[in-house]
Amino acid sequence: AGQALLANQTQHPDLYWACRGGGAGQFGIVTSFVFDTHPASDVVTYRATWNWSDAAAVVAAWQAWAPTAPDELFSMCDLIATDGPGGPIVASNGQYFGSEAALQSLLQPLLNAATPQTMTIRTRSFINAALDWANCSDVARCHIGVPSAEVGRSDFLAKSDYVATALPAGGIRALIQKIEQRQNDSALGGGKRVRPLLVHAAGELHAGRRQCAQPCRTHDRHNRKAGAESHRNL
Repeated sequence: AGQALLANQTQHPDLYWACRGGGAGQFGIVTSFVFDTHPASDVVTYRATWNWSDAAAVVAAWQAWAPTAPDELFSMCDLIATDGPGGPIVASNGQYFGSEAALQSLLQPLLNAATPQTMTIRTRSFINAALDWANCSDVARCHIGVPSAEVGRSDFLAKSDYVATALPAGGIRALIQKIEQRQNDSALGGGKRVRPLLVHAAGELHAGRRQCAQPCRTHDRHNRKAGAESHRNL
């Protein structure tokens, strides 16, 4: 027969550690959770895009800059093969607990790598930022049963890993070449959208690849950040 235990940092801390991931799910069945919450201040978000010809410089600069950024800043770098008109896209997005002026200053080493085509910095509430990262800035469209809501969402396949060192120049070139090959493959039609994703999380680089099973909307770039990629801001 099993035994019901309360596991936390002071009671059965070894079991608590195991249930948080160290035990690969082998030490028991979690029947309930208790969470501590705290007020969340407004946040500042940014999005920058560059010419595709600047992709190598932007990735190299982002890799040198992001891991040393303060914990208040979450940042990611995207190389995106699109399914619409135009060429591939290089972009960086992020969220910061602080002021717009402070974020602008923090971003300067990245912006010095190449002049952005577009640059947007804005202050918003934490919940509105979370909704936007989840592609739900229009709340109604994310609720099934709400009149005029979008029930159908884009499907995608994703995989990821953590790396402790930056990509060398040859690795960056290979990444760019693969995106260009994907972009130029006419046989893939509307299903060719793919995006290798570099994310700064807790001093490491999180490398992921996301591919849509059907055409993604251009602004469908955030529907996974409310989970794994913005966890460092929660």
